[in-house]
Amino acid sequence: VQHFFPIRFSQTRNKKKVLQVFMKQLQKLLGEFGITASYRIRRFSNLYNGTLTIPLFATDIFMRKVGYRYCFTKTMRSSIYVMYQRIKNKIIESARKKGQSWKKLPNVTQFLRENNLLQYFYGHCHSLSKSEVFELKLVAKKRVGIKQVFDITVDETHSLLANGIVAHNCVQDSVLVVRLMDKLKTWIGLTEMASICNVPIFTLYTQGQQIKVFSQLYKHCMYQNIVVEKDAYKVADDERYVGAKVFLPVPGKYKMVVPFDFASLYPTTIIAYNIDYHTWVPDDSPIPDHKCHVMEWEDHIACIHDPKVQRKLVLTQYLATERAKIKVMRERRNKCLDKLRRKEMMVEINEAVAKLKPYTLERSEISKTISKFPMCAKRRYRFLKEPKGVMPTVIQNLLDARKHTRKVDMAKVKNDIAILEKEDKDNTQLIISKKGLLDVLNKRQLAF
Repeated sequence: VQHFFPIRFSQTRNKKKVLQVFMKQLQKLLGEFGITASYRIRRFSNLYNGTLTIPLFATDIFMRKVGYRYCFTKTMRSSIYVMYQRIKNKIIESARKKGQSWKKLPNVTQFLRENNLLQYFYGHCHSLSKSEVFELKLVAKKRVGIKQVFDITVDETHSLLANGIVAHNCVQDSVLVVRLMDKLKTWIGLTEMASICNVPIFTLYTQGQQIKVFSQLYKHCMYQNIVVEKDAYKVADDERYVGAKVFLPVPGKYKMVVPFDFASLYPTTIIAYNIDYHTWVPDDSPIPDHKCHVMEWEDHIACIHDPKVQRKLVLTQYLATERAKIKVMRERRNKCLDKLRRKEMMVEINEAVAKLKPYTLERSEISKTISKFPMCAKRRYRFLKEPKGVMPTVIQNLLDARKHTRKVDMAKVKNDIAILEKEDKDNTQLIISKKGLLDVLNKRQLAF
């Protein structure tokens, strides 16, 4: 508080020329606001430190037009100095008009002490870490739609400080996104996926997964002179995609279990059974079954054959029977005149109601999982064993390309990196470029 130095900004760089250009740009930028500034560059060991200085007489205009947007202590210090300078200038101007002397004006410390502000200044600048911290938890939220928002603003320096805190947080969040994208190689993954699937990068996020498959199929058909027929297969109302059923394991049911992982389950299944659009055989076709892969199963979802529906019916019937018994018990209680007996009967009724709660809860949970679109049908599809379909061919090419990228291309790059690391000469740049290539190949094999 006793010594107010000019506002300074320092920056350290490895190269003097880069630092000099940066300081000149910053000096020019401040000049656009009418703020005078000078800079100085000094060398410390292998680093260059540049210091940009704003003189004391330019503090007022700096605080009005720029200000500190991140540091409360510096804002308070500079604001007090600006306030002191404004009061001092008014006193000097008034003294000049009256022909009086102004040489005995108090300095900043004396001015703060005489106006009982010194303790306040210390308390706000040096006790921020001891201030009480509190937070409000989110209790509820409600959409209010589009409404007019009234801008609540504050004047000059405090407005800059408030906006600066928001800007500082926004910059941090933006930098975090960029660093995460660089660390996870997100952009490389997107470019490789778009290149392999023959779709724009934007489509990867906006149009789901099917477009990537269709695009590859159309490309293969175009180069193989295969005409793609539109709406060749009419999907029935009860033909819908149903995901696989995963049952919960029963602990202790089996011993000495050896688990296996099915590598690329869906692609290898499509290849094994030659599942494709043009290898599908209609039911009225004279092609015999021994020339086809025959697939048969039954779909029972939300129908009378569904185990969930059957369990729900059993629970409903049981609950209805028990509730009828409870109703009879309540009627007997209402007719009973003995108060003690009525109390005993009420205890029995409450116990009976409590026993039904688990069954009621189970039925409620089952009802939530039952689909609203029932399906009850027997399925039978046939696919030709030969020739190989378009989709199995495309999938096989993708699997082969992934295997080649991992086993050949990536292995070669890793071997090159190992050789470069063993050499005596400095191969830092080559190793960095090879690692960048390895990242590209890794994202490529993941995209296949």
